Amino acid sequence: MTSPSKAAVQLEAHRVTLREFTLADIAVCQRQHADPRFLEFYSPEVGDPAFVKSLVELFIRTANTEPRFDYTLAVVERGTSQLIGSCSIRTAGQEQGHAEFGLGLWADVWGRGLATEAARAIIAFGFEKLGLEEIRGVSVSANDRVGRLVTKLKFVKTGERDGAAWMAARGWKHSVWTLTRSAWADAGVAL
Repeated sequence: MTSPSKAAVQLEAHRVTLREFTLADIAVCQRQHADPRFLEFYSPEVGDPAFVKSLVELFIRTANTEPRFDYTLAVVERGTSQLIGSCSIRTAGQEQGHAEFGLGLWADVWGRGLATEAARAIIAFGFEKLGLEEIRGVSVSANDRVGRLVTKLKFVKTGERDGAAWMAARGWKHSVWTLTRSAWADAGVAL
């Protein structure tokens, strides 16, 4: 696996740009993390403003580490220049050539295909720039929107596992999704 230089990462798709987080993003993230639609499949603390602040600060810190293992980028809608979520590839704690994928867009932009564009950009970055062989994602089993999205991206469901107590209380588990470099290439997925 190769590591890009410490320079800021910016990825472009048709309608979204993925860029590094800044401290100015905290207030927008706090407002969006208060939306019950966004919070439906997250643990309770995700809506806490202090938690959101520490999360954005973590994204900024990890962007400045060497070597870099976490590429959590802000998703910005190009037409409006508005921050609309985050998208990530994280290699920390993963075996060589593997990473974890993450994505969360604000509820107001759901259903417009922006999540697909952001996901394709970060996945292409992972395979093409980081030299990954496999990307895994974990979602809440009841989150059908995520299931449809990752299936469209050619992820395959490879299992389920127990989640935290707040999930078990709702009868939910974690769904585990896997995308290999060869499946991505075979699908000819383009940005």
